[in-house]
Amino acid sequence: MNKLRIATIIVLAVSLLVPAAAYAQEDSPERPEHGIRAAGEITGVVPGQGTFTLTSRQGEDFKFQTNDRTKFRSPNGSVEDIHDLKKGMKALVVATEQDDGTLLALMVAAGQPDDLPDGQRLGGVIETVGLDTQSFTLKPRDGETVRIQVGERTKYRGEGIEGLGDLEPGMHARVMVIEQDEGGLMALLVAAGKPKDRPEVIKLGGEITGVVPGQGTFTLLGREGEEIEISTNDRTKFRSEDGSVQTIHDLKQGMKAMVGAVRQDDGQLLALVVAIGNPGDRPDRPELDVKAVGEVVAKGDRSFTLQTRDGERISFAVSENTRYKGIGGFGELEVGMMAAVGAKDTDEGLLAVFVGARNADDRPHRDPQDRPEDRPEGRPDRRGPGQDQGGENEVSA
Repeated sequence: MNKLRIATIIVLAVSLLVPAAAYAQEDSPERPEHGIRAAGEITGVVPGQGTFTLTSRQGEDFKFQTNDRTKFRSPNGSVEDIHDLKKGMKALVVATEQDDGTLLALMVAAGQPDDLPDGQRLGGVIETVGLDTQSFTLKPRDGETVRIQVGERTKYRGEGIEGLGDLEPGMHARVMVIEQDEGGLMALLVAAGKPKDRPEVIKLGGEITGVVPGQGTFTLLGREGEEIEISTNDRTKFRSEDGSVQTIHDLKQGMKAMVGAVRQDDGQLLALVVAIGNPGDRPDRPELDVKAVGEVVAKGDRSFTLQTRDGERISFAVSENTRYKGIGGFGELEVGMMAAVGAKDTDEGLLAVFVGARNADDRPHRDPQDRPEDRPEGRPDRRGPGQDQGGENEVSA
């Protein structure tokens, strides 16, 4: 068993001791308002001073004081006081900060890897629940259906999930199990919930083309040319390598973004996470002079014309270095397709660096009345040098 798996099982096993003992009213004082919980590895013990040190899983170092109020717990009952703690043990500690700034441990649940059963985690969908057999069956995401026993040691997590009788077929579950001596699997922990409790996360990637901080929304140009309006709220987390993006006010047109979002009841996408970076962070990408989105209205031997939503027509040439997404190459580009184009301004005109295209029928329907007639403030002019509205449909290379 690898070290990560051992650590996970230890922390789970000692944490299972906490709800049953550490917070029982007659067994331990209530958790203090300014208390902390820390899980990790014991790095030192000084029984004569009643102290021990612990490095948490996040890398923080803590020093805890113990006294006769401290409760000790372990999977096999081997830890009864501070003298039984050993360097290298995994532990979960509940403590309170005292007036002098020291941390007093109220509960210490600790154990060695050898003290714990060989467990594994399973995830999947509950298929059947048997109250008479004290078991349920789980269909993992990959693999065959397994039967899992429950018992007095089984702990349950999830809204409204307090025992086997609360489990239902169709629920999603994550289960920590151990193999029993007589065979079969026994659940130590069952965390379950209905699918509606876990909305599907939609992953999106592309370029930010507009930001409206006052409305908490921004627009993302997808990799296949689709424009997507995404809303944010106080739940939205913003991420960037240099830490410069903290809120929607830090988003800028032209930034590249990866977004994890969920669809709300009204159909609007709500961003849970927005991870962004400026185009300048990717020196391997060429600088673009023109970016445009619209419908392909004409196609020549080595060129095509795009009509943007503002009615502008822009002509682009292609070369053997032009990259394509959504289609296999220039030969598959057709009049009527929606396309997103990035181009360089050359002496011969605009040369397409990339073309992302798809059939117009694949684009979600939007009522034209939902879009403002004027170009949003800050939206750059998509026309290339020498381009104006109108012109012939056919463009020569």
